[in-house]
Amino acid sequence: MKCINKILLAAVFTSVSFVSFGSYAKPVTKPINVASQLKHDFSLDKKQQDFFKSMVIDLVANGFGKMNINKVKSYYNQDPELRFADADGPFHKGWDNYKVWLGKIFNGVVDKQKFLTRDVHSVRLSDDIVLTTLIIDNKTRLTSGELIDSAMRLSFIWMQSEGSWKIVHEHFSLWHGKLAGPMGYPDTGRQHIDLD
Repeated sequence: MKCINKILLAAVFTSVSFVSFGSYAKPVTKPINVASQLKHDFSLDKKQQDFFKSMVIDLVANGFGKMNINKVKSYYNQDPELRFADADGPFHKGWDNYKVWLGKIFNGVVDKQKFLTRDVHSVRLSDDIVLTTLIIDNKTRLTSGELIDSAMRLSFIWMQSEGSWKIVHEHFSLWHGKLAGPMGYPDTGRQHIDLD
């Protein structure tokens, strides 16, 4: 139960859009220093930042990009009680069910794809939980021949267990609006991707 509570806290933290002042909530109209309000050190040193960045780049490029389920699996917590919900709606309970869905995508929907990562940032939510967020530039050719060229924001929550860091929550969204770029700024950094 302690694990689930930490995951829920992390998920709530990542989706906060209001800051409570007294007995009512005001919309956030300017950036605030959430860390100082919560009295918690969210920082990771350069070595720790580089560690999470290298894991994310490997997962995205060599796992999802090359449609390698075993590579993807190596980064995810295998708890059968974990819940996965994706942008197109399916809900999956546990890694084994998520893997089946990924297999259908990798072996029937997608012909070829390539992902490039940028704007990778990680923050410590507790001693054993880290949030990593990044932008992925994506080019995908579906088996139908349709070509998709997009950018998306992706977030992972990592939990350390028995000495290794595993993903226990993920979220992604496609760009919409003027604040869809790096850390809330307009997106001017799209990278060209050649599939062939």
